[in-house]
Amino acid sequence: MEKDFNNIKKIFKELWSKDDDIIEKEFDISPKDVFVIFSEKIDFLFSQQKYVDIENLLDDYIEFSPKRDILFLIIHEEVFPKILKWHYKVWRKHRRIGYERGKKNGIVLGGLLKKLNILISKTLERSLEESFTFYFFEHLKEHFNKYKNKKIGENKNTHYYLRSLPIYETFFEKLLSSPESYLITKEHFPKEWKITALNWKREEQSVRIWWSKFSNWAYVRINAPEKYDEKLDMAANCLFPEINPSTWSTILTFVSRSWSGSRMGSLIDCNRNFGLVISNLPTSFVSGENMQEDFMKHIEKLDENTIELACLLLEPYFQDIDKHINELKELEQEYRTDKRKNSYRIEILKIFKAIKIQMDKE
Repeated sequence: MEKDFNNIKKIFKELWSKDDDIIEKEFDISPKDVFVIFSEKIDFLFSQQKYVDIENLLDDYIEFSPKRDILFLIIHEEVFPKILKWHYKVWRKHRRIGYERGKKNGIVLGGLLKKLNILISKTLERSLEESFTFYFFEHLKEHFNKYKNKKIGENKNTHYYLRSLPIYETFFEKLLSSPESYLITKEHFPKEWKITALNWKREEQSVRIWWSKFSNWAYVRINAPEKYDEKLDMAANCLFPEINPSTWSTILTFVSRSWSGSRMGSLIDCNRNFGLVISNLPTSFVSGENMQEDFMKHIEKLDENTIELACLLLEPYFQDIDKHINELKELEQEYRTDKRKNSYRIEILKIFKAIKIQMDKE
């Protein structure tokens, strides 16, 4: 049996090591059909619980995946969706077994899960780099819908499957450099994953997970050296389509930044590193007769949306809202000679007053 597997491994390694056109020319078979046979073998090995053999086959596939055309990697139903199914299967088995008492299968499954994580993450990177995110997100959306409520454990020990997908940080980090970043933000990224008040109230796991992953990633960047963070701005622009970026950046900076002494003073003094440009403006503003009036109404609406969303997502951070408002008022004298900082103090005060009004409504 071991000899048979070694022969199979050797055959697939030889195939995957060839460029796509060479596979078709020399072996008279398409890479997609090779993958179908490959996946059938892996499914059989799953049925036999031969996880080490699966990992060995995937090692060669991953090693030579740069030779695969992006069309092969992302378009065919037989390829990427199959990899996503394997990921769920391995995650479920690994979570149920775990590393408890050094169980052999738990350790092996952990290694296999890492290989599938690499494969999915690399596929996302290629999709972003080579402008094929539409297909990537179509497959991923279907996967989300199928497994969005899958979990292991209960209460504090609950582990939702979607949190384990190795896509979030890769997406945040690589979105800016994608040639189609604008299209992704406006069209390709699923609207049901966007973090809006309406989507949040629907209590979909996907929205909560994207928010959790973003906030963890953004927390570190907001606390980074004070320079404009294009990656952070682009990711926020994609996930939060209905907010005023300036207001939202102030709120997230308040929540995320460490401080000493006066918290409000620290907030006023810091240089925000994202949310400085309003990018979600209707195209009608370009040539509308009442452009200025329409613009102000639009900003007011964005601010309303931002305050509502902040109260939904960040309500525990506003328990001392009256204290913060009073502190901002008391700081008037300290900042009266610095027009820029005093202007920002007034802006923050306006935001906090709006948050208080919103919280009193609820």
